[in-house]
Amino acid sequence: DGPISVVGGGGVLSASEAARWERAWIEQDSCAKGGINQLTVVLQTNAPLFAGSTVVISGLDTATALDSTVAITGLSAGSVFNPVGLWSDPGSFTAIVASTSDPGQFLVFSFQVRNPSQDSTGVTPTVRALGSSSTIVVPQRTMTSPNNIPPWVLVVGLDPVIAGIMAGSSQVY
Repeated sequence: DGPISVVGGGGVLSASEAARWERAWIEQDSCAKGGINQLTVVLQTNAPLFAGSTVVISGLDTATALDSTVAITGLSAGSVFNPVGLWSDPGSFTAIVASTSDPGQFLVFSFQVRNPSQDSTGVTPTVRALGSSSTIVVPQRTMTSPNNIPPWVLVVGLDPVIAGIMAGSSQVY
């Protein structure tokens, strides 16, 4: 929980809380060696993400991008986020906030990466939001699966059923 502060001179109380991720989920749809893997991200903050800020997902070190600009699809693509994000090595994806989100709004988008060509035990991505001047507006957090366990994203070379179980997902990849 964040700090509580008293503001105003006329006895008016206001509670304020530090911005935080309420949800920071990530899932994959493929664990095929060298294959295209669609990563789906679900985010929710207790504060708005303002237009011009960025959401940075890091730690996808074993993945490679199909290009330095990456198409964003899904519910929030084109409405909250620009339809194109940016990839930088090693394993960092940046989505640009195009329209200010509401506090508590679910932000859902997907993007594609290429899996490593060799077996991989997976990575644990993190997410943070940066303001337009690169100040941290929502601190870094380790991403999980919807079951709140480490996602094992980019597990490659395993039997798909085992990889789905490791990811804590009811979906078989």
